Amino acid sequence: MKFKFLFFLFLAMAGFVSAQTAAPAPQLGDFKSVANGAWTDPATWQIYNGSTWENTITEYPGKSTTSATPATYSVFVEPGTNVSVSGDQIYYFGNLYILADPAPSATNALIASYGKVSLAPNGSSLSLLGNNQDLVILGGILDFQGVNTELKLKRGNSIVLQYYNGAACGTGTNLLQPEAAGATGNKKIIFVDGTSEYDYAVSGGAGNSAYNFSDLNCNGGTVSPVPAATLNPVCAGKTTILSTTLTGFISAADLLLPKSYIWSLVSGPTGYTFTPVTLTTAADLSLTFTAPGTYVFNVELVYLNVLGIEISASQTITIEVLAAGNALCGGCFKDPVTDAVKNPSIHGITSLKRAGVRNPDNWPMVRESAYTVLESNSKGFVINRLTTTQLNAIATAGNAVDGMMAYDTTEKCLKLYVVDLVNPANTGWSCFNTPACPN
Repeated sequence: MKFKFLFFLFLAMAGFVSAQTAAPAPQLGDFKSVANGAWTDPATWQIYNGSTWENTITEYPGKSTTSATPATYSVFVEPGTNVSVSGDQIYYFGNLYILADPAPSATNALIASYGKVSLAPNGSSLSLLGNNQDLVILGGILDFQGVNTELKLKRGNSIVLQYYNGAACGTGTNLLQPEAAGATGNKKIIFVDGTSEYDYAVSGGAGNSAYNFSDLNCNGGTVSPVPAATLNPVCAGKTTILSTTLTGFISAADLLLPKSYIWSLVSGPTGYTFTPVTLTTAADLSLTFTAPGTYVFNVELVYLNVLGIEISASQTITIEVLAAGNALCGGCFKDPVTDAVKNPSIHGITSLKRAGVRNPDNWPMVRESAYTVLESNSKGFVINRLTTTQLNAIATAGNAVDGMMAYDTTEKCLKLYVVDLVNPANTGWSCFNTPACPN
């Protein structure tokens, strides 16, 4: 039986979407701060063993890492802890997250608990030079405490900033600090490209930099490409279209400058080759895959800013290609019917602590044309669960209606109650496991 049934449910499992708004669940080897203290003091940290957090004894994040021997774990600076950095510290690991609880805003700035990384004055620098090593500040604070303090990132990596607590730009007390007018320009964010370095942003005042901390705090961080695919997963033999949007801060002047979007292959099935493609706009890139498997592509944004400094940022996207015989590949691939009318979604449930027009994400209105929007990066959507006997009892009592849905715990499938007026014998509960196109 084919069902004339269309079900829209927007469930966003956030990683990097337009911007990361919640820290990921811990993975084996990750670190979190548990006390105020020096970065290099093991007592400041705990390490995740795969099920629980335990004291590190002798370890701290980034210890013994080099460009040749990088780590992949993430590091979380927890609310209520202050981790201090003195001297020049250089590390190669995964992302660094600086957190706060609850998510700060202008209305709760004084009651939120902030995680903080403090760069001690007079020459301290924190260098995060690993591949794909981003700084993600979700309401926390990176405090440049005195003169000649620096954050260094590898060219192509990003700074993501969320939950600014200022009522207006320049009035906040979290994210990149200090940002107030009159702050000196020798507190810097620097990008490193091999042996070359360039100033990207300064705390305030003069400097050979296009941006300042307020620019980044109020606009989500550094500019970064956001890759997306029209079909993902996609069936072998079908075409998916890759595209790019931008997130983070870019000045009005830089926005008008020419840009390159360089697509390259990170990994793919054995035998697959892809010649890098450079586009001069964020135009679509059409790809048709013949072999099933996992494909990872990287898109790099490159441009010269108004000071003549080359700016670069990159992100990856993973495409799953299914074998043509996969059950999902027998379904509907008709293009949807669209119109030019924008219909913001006005109802949603989120576990990411953001909602309403006063939230900078404008959620859920930004997710258009849905009756309701569900969003989480740690929870699933669970509908009613009944046994086959219980479902049949609903139908026998005459309480089942066309389109009713439930999960059958006996047959282990999602079921629909379908009323077939042409062939009444077909009316009843059926497992929703035959993909088809609605007319």
